[in-house]
Amino acid sequence: MGIEYTKIPCDIYGQIDYECVENLIKPNTKLAVISHASNVCGTMQDIERLGSIFKKHNVYFVLDSAQTAGVFDIDFKKSNLSALCFTGHKGLLGPQGIGGFILTTDFASKIKPLIEGGTGSLSESEEQPEYLPDKFEAGTLCLPAIYGLNASLKYIKKKHQGQ
Repeated sequence: MGIEYTKIPCDIYGQIDYECVENLIKPNTKLAVISHASNVCGTMQDIERLGSIFKKHNVYFVLDSAQTAGVFDIDFKKSNLSALCFTGHKGLLGPQGIGGFILTTDFASKIKPLIEGGTGSLSESEEQPEYLPDKFEAGTLCLPAIYGLNASLKYIKKKHQGQ
């Protein structure tokens, strides 16, 4: 049993061909994973446009915002995102080695952790808890990085409110 995937064509600048996206969705398409912006050429994708296409076809939409989180506004609901993945060390100004994701409840219930163990809140159990955020927090958390990201987010929020 394998996983099928389709690459969405783009132009020489890395811009997705939005007209062909809908035609690439097959009856077995469950998930679309898109990078918001390229770290090579800087091209940004229209995630609200993509989100409306994926919503129309009941396709889960995962956005890689590694290059844009903290730099550009991202409206999770308006973009019909199922998950927003981010790194902490770029636009969010946090330390390296920290990142995260935001999930809808529906999407979170459909996916399983890649790594399990160190069940934290249920140490007496060999099974990873099903509730969030514990479901996806295997092992010992990197508290210095979490505190560093928290401090950078507070700084960004304060700076943003001051403008």
